Amino acid sequence: MKRLSQRAKLFLGVAGTLALFAPTFVLAIGMMTEPIVVKNARRGQVINETLTIYNTEKLALKLQLKATGAIAEWVKYYLPSDMKTAVTEVEMTATSNREVVAVITVGGDAKNGTYEGELVVEQGPQGSSTGESGAVVSQQVTRPVSISVTDKEEFKAEVSVIPQAYDIKPDAPLSIRVQFQNQGNVQITPKLQVKIRKAEIDSQALSDVTLGYPAGQPAVKPLESGEATYTVPTNGLVEGKYIAEVTALEGEQVLAQQDFTFSIDKNAKDLSALATATGTPGLLVGNTGIVIAVVVVGIVAIAVFAFRKKKA
Repeated sequence: MKRLSQRAKLFLGVAGTLALFAPTFVLAIGMMTEPIVVKNARRGQVINETLTIYNTEKLALKLQLKATGAIAEWVKYYLPSDMKTAVTEVEMTATSNREVVAVITVGGDAKNGTYEGELVVEQGPQGSSTGESGAVVSQQVTRPVSISVTDKEEFKAEVSVIPQAYDIKPDAPLSIRVQFQNQGNVQITPKLQVKIRKAEIDSQALSDVTLGYPAGQPAVKPLESGEATYTVPTNGLVEGKYIAEVTALEGEQVLAQQDFTFSIDKNAKDLSALATATGTPGLLVGNTGIVIAVVVVGIVAIAVFAFRKKKA
């Protein structure tokens, strides 16, 4: 076994001494640090990001809210309960967490390019922790932000089509609830094109309507969610099974296309069966009684088996 050299012994001795007297502390504040990356942002675009801040101290803290880098002047902070009054600090009770909304408004005169910076939550000297050595410790946590500004308009959205009923009476309207997650960089007010055809191979469209975005409904802003309900007339369609081909459009740009099956039946109930989109298996409410019966029989069988085993 080799002996330590005199130089190595000296290094270890100094390092051990520094470690013994160095201030030690545990970070008292925290938040998610996953980078916020926005591509194809447009001038004036508003980006809302909710931050959850944690205080692990057994003391109340007053935290400063800041931003640094090229995005510093674009950032304002708000409490979720008051999105009209900007704040620069937030008070935290002991061992608690709370949400703050960072609102980033891309500069109206920003040139094309990538702008980077950080959202900063800081525990300043006034409410700072003190290490074992008595040194004042100023703590902060940051979240990186990268925003790429462009002139190009991008129409992109995730769309979920949810019929409010899958069985309707003759001549009753087909009501469709649509959820939009705007992933583009411009606000959208999608119209809905609905083609209805018989649920048969190679059947032709019996109805083709295009419905505008509901009046009075707020537009769906970039990177935000929205919902709208569209009503499709079914007058003149006879009883039977049909397929509704739904296309969500922003202008002439197709956002999404989805199909679902439904039926027209004079015996349809007001609270219709739950069905699923074309190609996805689903359970109808009409079968609920069968399912419950099977579950009950299974429970009874298990109970009888357990009782007999115990008696034996």
